[in-house]
Amino acid sequence: MPVLMGKLDTSVNGPEGLPSFDGDAWDCVDWRHHEGQVRRLRGRIFKAVREGDWPSARSLQKLMLRSWSNTLVSVRQATQRNTGRRTAGIDELVALTSQARAEMAVQVHATIGSHQPSPVRRVYIPKAGDKAKMRPLGIPVLADRCHQGRVRNALEPEWEARFEPRSYGFRPGRGCHDAIESLFITLCGKSKRVWILDADLAAALDAWSHCSFADCHDQNSWSWGLGSSIRRPFMRPVRVMTARSSPRFTRCNMVWRETPRARVA
Repeated sequence: MPVLMGKLDTSVNGPEGLPSFDGDAWDCVDWRHHEGQVRRLRGRIFKAVREGDWPSARSLQKLMLRSWSNTLVSVRQATQRNTGRRTAGIDELVALTSQARAEMAVQVHATIGSHQPSPVRRVYIPKAGDKAKMRPLGIPVLADRCHQGRVRNALEPEWEARFEPRSYGFRPGRGCHDAIESLFITLCGKSKRVWILDADLAAALDAWSHCSFADCHDQNSWSWGLGSSIRRPFMRPVRVMTARSSPRFTRCNMVWRETPRARVA
């Protein structure tokens, strides 16, 4: 398989630098090499953010977004490793063969700066705690999932370096058992904090929608200006308005959530 050369052997400035890549080349990919490149670049982003070197961190994130290794690893995760690889979005497209996966990798890398997300396919599945109730599940198209994986590798190291050390929700390598262990250690010690607050706002965020990102000028993160390729894969062109009463807008990190007045968000 032709090797793309550049900084860290991962940088490719657009589709014109892409070599011939087909199913046979996909089967011959050195996954250990490409995963190592992505892992090292993630580590460099994490280190730069921890040290407060924002210009270097931003440059490394841009490098990650242009990385051929990142594209390959993200496409492999979405089309070969994920349990939902056989589930299609609204375009009914899946990639279950080496040739299809190679074509998807070329397509994703060629649309790094021009990709436009598609609406998600909405299905309803039973809730884990109550099989009688259903919860909505949005299934993006395959190309969107691949682009989301690319962007995640650029953003995740930054935010892992900035999150609180005792934050356990939806973080790689952490789970509820880690939170339980932390609580056990705290409560068994000499700490004065001897109570636990368990709050569950039922369906508090059911009715929400994205605001126009062009109107959000006061985001705290400097990485907000990395480019539309970071924000675009996570936006959906569908606005949901289901609140019964007049909604009020509540700022919550990167999105505006619509909530009825009686609810707390």
